[in-house]
Parts: sequence; structure tokens; C-alpha cells
Amino acid sequence: MALSTLWILFAFLVIGFKSEQRQLYLAQTTGQECQTLQIGEAVSAPTPSSCFMDCMTRFADECQSIVFNAETQNCVPGTNAFRPLGNLNTSIPSNDSLDTIFYAVQPIPACNTNDNFALYTYCGTTVCLRLSTSKIEYDLAKADCDQLSTRSRLFLPKSAARFSVFFYVGLTYVQQNTWVPLSDRDEENTWVWEDGDLVTEQQSSWVWIPGYPISWGEEDCAEVRHRDYPGLFGSNDCSCTLKKFYMCEPY
Repeated sequence: MALSTLWILFAFLVIGFKSEQRQLYLAQTTGQECQTLQIGEAVSAPTPSSCFMDCMTRFADECQSIVFNAETQNCVPGTNAFRPLGNLNTSIPSNDSLDTIFYAVQPIPACNTNDNFALYTYCGTTVCLRLSTSKIEYDLAKADCDQLSTRSRLFLPKSAARFSVFFYVGLTYVQQNTWVPLSDRDEENTWVWEDGDLVTEQQSSWVWIPGYPISWGEEDCAEVRHRDYPGLFGSNDCSCTLKKFYMCEPY
């Protein structure tokens, strides 16, 4: 990824109560590499630093990125950055935009390399994952993550940033159809994550291939189809008894 990085130390007011310092490690790149979702109204700012200051003043910790145009001084606040997801048409900046995205590099989680865990990073989000080397049914994949000596579960990509890591790790390293930890087995067409949380409308905008899920037959689980359709963004609903690869994460 072609980008530059910088340290920025901000002193700013948090909800008007007290002055705090927030130290950020920012990375800079284009919409071809990383994108974000707009979280508020665009403003005019003379520099990227003043733009990020405005973003943090208005949105505190929700502010994780900005999209900035040096010529027009247009400043747009954003969420955590993520690798471009082809099924998400609300992300900014676009691939052909002259705008620059500056995003906060998130803290790197602890990652015990026992059980073949390793760190993977995309657009400022780092996760600790164990990639399977064989394909098995969904319930067996879940059980395999559960039984590892490192307390683990199937990787939950519940944000656009984490889903982009999940998608690109699968596309780059696994290169096989991979389980997504959600299902509608309890109630048809009501999709829930493995931890029991409902899939929100916003999550549905980037979790699924456009037009899916189609709920044909007993298709109560979900996969990304890296082997069959490399680069096809989003998930497809499928039978839970098929055999797929999977990813585990410590928690």
C-alpha cells in the first residue's frame, strides 16, 4: 500500500468539560487503497490537521478518519477506514477522486502465536487471526475455534473495517470459499451474528452480495466465495452442511 504516515498530537475539548490529549498515528492514502463512511456534515478547513481537529471536536472517538481536498479545503469526517468494498456505494473517497484520506491507525491487539495465530492489517485495522488449512461444516468450524488453547471464536467481522480485513485476508491468503459467522437458522430471514446480535440494516449494505440473501432451500449460513468468484464482494447464503474454510480470532 502506497501511503505516508505522521504523528499528530491534539489537545481538544471533549464535550465541553475538560481539555484532553489524544495522540494519533495517522496514515495518508487515496480512495484506491482505503475508504471511509461519512459521519457528519462537511466543513471548510485550511489543513489536514485543522480538519482532523474539527472532526474530533465534533465527534470525539467516533472520528477515525477524514477525507480532505487541499485545493478546495473541503473536510469530511469519517469512521474507521477500510479497504474498498465493491458492494458498498456510499464509501468515500471514490477510486478516481483527487481527495486524500487520512485515517487513524488503530491499536494493535495482543496476539499469541500459539495455535498459528498471526496479525493482519488493512487500512489501519489490525486483527489477530488463525486461518484454517482445511474445509469443514459450519458447526464443526465453530467448534474447532472454541476448542483452541487460546480462547477463541469464529472471527466476527461486524464493522466495515473488520469485514474488509476478513475479505482481503480470505482473498489473499485463504483463496477458498470461507464461512461468515452469521445465520438465520432460528428464524427464517432474520440473520444474526454468531454472538447473537442481529445483522443491522447498515451491516447488510456491505455484508451481502447485492441481491442476497435469497433464502433458497435450507441456506441458513453464509460464505464468501473466493474460490468460485475471486474478488466478488459480499456474502452468499448457503447450506450449513457444506464444507468451507474459516478464520478464528481470540477474544
